Amino acid sequence: MNVHFSFLLLDVLCLLALVAVIFFYRIQSKLFSRTMLSSLVLVGAGASFVCVLLVNRGIVWFQQDFVLPWLCFGMPLEAYCYCFLLPLMGVVVALSYDHYHPSGSGLAQASWRNALQLAAMLGIYGVVNFERVYSLIAFAGCGSALLLVYLLRNYNPNFNVNRFLRQYAFCLLPFFLVHGLLTYLPILQTDESETVGFRLLSIPIEDVFLGMAVVLPIVWSYNYFQFPGNSKVQPVEQANDHP
Repeated sequence: MNVHFSFLLLDVLCLLALVAVIFFYRIQSKLFSRTMLSSLVLVGAGASFVCVLLVNRGIVWFQQDFVLPWLCFGMPLEAYCYCFLLPLMGVVVALSYDHYHPSGSGLAQASWRNALQLAAMLGIYGVVNFERVYSLIAFAGCGSALLLVYLLRNYNPNFNVNRFLRQYAFCLLPFFLVHGLLTYLPILQTDESETVGFRLLSIPIEDVFLGMAVVLPIVWSYNYFQFPGNSKVQPVEQANDHP
């Protein structure tokens, strides 16, 4: 097989696996609503924009031997597909997690404190590593996403950050499989001078937090649209303390 199809094949296999999980758990009606599709498009477009910036700055790049020759703004078309597949994978895995661990309707108050503390730690760590652009974007970007969720807590009081962290830990299983192949082959490479130099297997630690920054808004959006009462601002102090 022509190795130029490697990235495309990985995208296709990932999509087929997601479709299989969607229909196995019968969650297509929750995913394919107009609001969720709009959220997926917005998050995927945002991820693509950041990826294009990183590619054009030479911080990350794709090995030409493993991708098709067609580029858009300097990035392979398969990479755009992957940027949209990642948030889809996040919300599918989150819903699969909910199948085995149904969520309550309330919010643990400690969840918001944890969100703020984690956002502060990631933001500070990103600023400390400001000379490493990739680290700055990954850590500060993830911290900013958590901070935004915290600031919007009155609009989505049923969202539980602690629960999301467990869902994302579950999401890391397919992430390490797919993204691990990307970085091991290597289809995707990163300028080591722009990272802190720590890897989980073949994956830079920055990618884990960038992935969280992509998955968090789509899971937050799903939770927001799942509960109709979220359209009205509610003080978080009135929420019950559920895990």
